[in-house]
Amino acid sequence: MAEQPDLRTIQHWDVLALSCIDGRFIGRAIDWLRQEAGIFDLRTELGASRAIVESVMDRYRFQNVLDTAVRLHRVRELWLLDHIDCMACGGSAIHAGDDAEMEFHREQMEKARRVLQRLAPDITVRPAYIDWERARFL
Repeated sequence: MAEQPDLRTIQHWDVLALSCIDGRFIGRAIDWLRQEAGIFDLRTELGASRAIVESVMDRYRFQNVLDTAVRLHRVRELWLLDHIDCMACGGSAIHAGDDAEMEFHREQMEKARRVLQRLAPDITVRPAYIDWERARFL
């Protein structure tokens, strides 16, 4: 097992993650983020990418979080985590299958990425998707 860094000495890291609030996926998201990023900031919003695309209030609130994370922690990447069966996006029942649902989220995250790049052009936005089996970058 790798030696853990002394958290008292770490002041800056690369990743801020935006995930949905759905409790079925928070643990999996955190486990995956720990594995992939190590140290990260985490923000949850209803629907993750949906919050950025469809809600001016959520977008404004998240922009404040993003600006703060960049200023204080020097984050350089925003990982946007959507998930299967997201009720904020209508749930799995409205899609023709898992592949169609993942494609919907891919498109939604691309819309969110474009919005976020206008808000913070120096930040790299990386979309990721969590299904029943695993989390992965798209």
